[in-house]
Amino acid sequence: MTPPAFIWDLDGTLFDSYPIIIATLRAAVQEYGYDCEPAEAMQLMLQNIGVAQNYYADKCSIPRDEFVEVYMRHHEKLNPQLLAKPMADVEKVLAKICQTGRKPYIFTNRKCCTTAQYLEKSGLDNYFSAIV
Repeated sequence: MTPPAFIWDLDGTLFDSYPIIIATLRAAVQEYGYDCEPAEAMQLMLQNIGVAQNYYADKCSIPRDEFVEVYMRHHEKLNPQLLAKPMADVEKVLAKICQTGRKPYIFTNRKCCTTAQYLEKSGLDNYFSAIV
């Protein structure tokens, strides 16, 4: 049986965004006088951004909401040009999916507007039927 649709995540699946996310985490943690090892941050990120933010908020002894605000400020500062690039051959895969009459969708914890900006910048926006 051929699946009628494919559900994609943006970060780490469609786009190689982890390097900028790790840099953002490190900048946020360093603002509080701590550091985080990239490998440790990546392990936490592979669970999800919330897990990483909770861990570093605890490590820095600050409220999670405050840490998230600092993280977002650094993310906007470090990533104004949406630096993450699509994974290799992702456009070929998406084109094949669409050529066979199936539909790709995105399910992500990233804001829909930022997701749409990444897709538009990379020319992948016409492939997706919806972003959730």
